Amino acid sequence: MSTRQKPDSCGSCPIQSHGTDFSRIEGTGANGVLLVGEASGEMEARDGLPFRPYAPAGSLLERTFRRMGMAREQFSITNVIRCRPRNNWLEGSPWEHSAINHCRSNLDAAIADRRPRAIVALGGTALRELTGEAGPARGIGHLAGYVLPGPSAIPVAANFHPA
Repeated sequence: MSTRQKPDSCGSCPIQSHGTDFSRIEGTGANGVLLVGEASGEMEARDGLPFRPYAPAGSLLERTFRRMGMAREQFSITNVIRCRPRNNWLEGSPWEHSAINHCRSNLDAAIADRRPRAIVALGGTALRELTGEAGPARGIGHLAGYVLPGPSAIPVAANFHPA
C-alpha cells in the first residue's frame, strides 16, 4: 500500500507515526447532507476515501443509498479521524481523545467547506464529537433515530455505524 501525503496539520498528531494514509471528503453534498463516521478502515486507507462501496461498512451504506434511490455522490462523506489508526483501533485506545482533538480542525473545516443543512452521525464516536452526547444513557444505543443540535446549529441525526 502506498502512503499518500498527509497534510501539515497531521505533524504533531499522536497517531501520525502509525496512522496510515489520509482520506479525502467524498461526494458533492448536493443534497445538503454530510455523513460522518469514526475513522478510515483498511479499504478506505487504501483508496484514500471513506466508506468504500466494497468494504463491509461501505457496502451496507451503498445498499442504503440504492434503496433510498439516491447516489453516494449526492452526499458529502467523511470521518472524525481522517486516517486509519494502528490495528483499526480508535475507540478505547490510549490515543483516542488526543487524536480526535488533533483532527478536529479537519472535521470543522469539512463542515465549514460543505455547509451541510444536516449531518448524520454514523456511530457513537461521531455522535459524541458532533453533539457532545455520550455515556450509557446518552450514547448511540439510546439516541439512534433522534435529531440533536450540532455544530453551528446544524441538526445532527444519530444513527448506528453501518459496520
